[in-house]
Amino acid sequence: MLPLKSFYVMRHSESEANRAGYFSGQKNVALTEQGIEQAIEARIAFNRLSPEPQIIIHSQLSRAKDTARLANENKNLKMIEDAGIAEHDFGDWVGQPWHEVKPLYYEQGVEPPNGETRLEFNTRIGQTMTTYLMQYDHPIFVCHGGVIRGVSEILNLSKPAVKNCAIFYFYPHEHHEDEWDFSVVYE
Repeated sequence: MLPLKSFYVMRHSESEANRAGYFSGQKNVALTEQGIEQAIEARIAFNRLSPEPQIIIHSQLSRAKDTARLANENKNLKMIEDAGIAEHDFGDWVGQPWHEVKPLYYEQGVEPPNGETRLEFNTRIGQTMTTYLMQYDHPIFVCHGGVIRGVSEILNLSKPAVKNCAIFYFYPHEHHEDEWDFSVVYE
């Protein structure tokens, strides 16, 4: 369980892997031209976040790093790179078509061969986020769709559909101790 402090999570904008329809996992994949435009458009919502984030933590993968940089251009918040919020290591599934692997992983619960188990992945992102939540108020994690689904799983929330550049706000439920809720701030 994460510390009972609110935080934001933003998915990277469209990458070459998203456009081509394959699993990229922890492979470094560049943003598309449309992805660059998405991050620039998301900057308006990013600048209006309330409560305002204190810091940006992004994964080491260029698609998250570049999205964070573009969205942060006017705010100039401190940015920290941390591989602890990188996408799930999909092992042998990296480079495989999304439509072939998605049912195995998301519907049948098959673990990626030679990759991280779901438990290993969720433990990694939970520990990383806890580190920053203990230090900062309202951090924003700029990362990956799998991370957002993993956070939802850790917090026992329904798994949202995660569009490129979407920003989610996770917060402790105001009437139920130790329960969480989330809202979509931008998509």
